[in-house]
Amino acid sequence: MSDLASFFVVLLLLLVAAFLAMAETSIARVNRVKALHLAQEKKRGAEALLKIVEDPSPFLSVVLFLTLLAHIGGTAIATGIAIGHYGTGGEAVAAALMTVLIFVFAEMVPKTYTVQRTEK
Repeated sequence: MSDLASFFVVLLLLLVAAFLAMAETSIARVNRVKALHLAQEKKRGAEALLKIVEDPSPFLSVVLFLTLLAHIGGTAIATGIAIGHYGTGGEAVAAALMTVLIFVFAEMVPKTYTVQRTEK
């Protein structure tokens, strides 16, 4: 795979991880009373939301597992790119860069955004 294609795969995995971080935060913060109210109003998706609220652990487990795969996969691909460009020092470059990218763009920003908009 070319470096450009690998770069886009890493970006795609970061986007997947960001989406999953938002899902994780939403599951953890959803209000049971609000879910019941939406179900009583027969809102679309309310029954599924109520099911998640009543037992969030299986849903959170899947989200956390997929997040882990996205982080590891993106870091592994980025490490391959970095080793190709920097030799053996590429591992440290990839680890440092991916740590910052994952923390900022796949964890902090999506979770902050979701916390501010949980009820919407």
